[in-house]
Amino acid sequence: MRGVNSRLGHWKKAYRDLTEAQHLKYDPDTQDMHKLVAGKLGVTLTGPGFTEAEPKKRRNRENKSSPPRMSVPDPIIPDFLFPAPVAAPEAPLEKGQAVLLIGLQKAPHLNGRRGVVEREDPRPASKGRFEVEIRLDGGHLEVKSIKRENIQTLNKVDREACKAWSKAEKLHKEARDKREQQEEIQKYRNVVEAALAALTGD
Repeated sequence: MRGVNSRLGHWKKAYRDLTEAQHLKYDPDTQDMHKLVAGKLGVTLTGPGFTEAEPKKRRNRENKSSPPRMSVPDPIIPDFLFPAPVAAPEAPLEKGQAVLLIGLQKAPHLNGRRGVVEREDPRPASKGRFEVEIRLDGGHLEVKSIKRENIQTLNKVDREACKAWSKAEKLHKEARDKREQQEEIQKYRNVVEAALAALTGD
């Protein structure tokens, strides 16, 4: 039955059948027919083992040894199974703690100003706020109620930041002392001038 398809003109099918038959059980008598069909298709057969079939044989071995890998997507877990992230609670503020004002919308001119915590605002309507003594220009001080989210604490581990804050605090104190001294002198002058005016008027 081998090569019967060649007589019907189905060269490709005949070549396939002969190749598979020779691969399963090599028959020297069938080799001539195999070469004839291969010649019709322009295929050259070499050696008794028909090396042309070796690539197919190797592919068959590979297919048997390694099953095809399936691309399975990782399952997506619905968001509602995860709890919403919880922000870490802000550290409590203490009296005398060095702070910096940030993110103020209604008073942007105070952003970046240094301050010192006085206490938590006791008013019920101001819950979550702290009274901060703010350092202003010219040694002036002003106490304002500030939200906790707008208060940045000084990192004690950051030596450079602590050093800069201490230096600025020293300069502010010097300016405050100088201003208070000038105010005292001015008060004294006002008293003297008022006394002289009273004497002159008499």
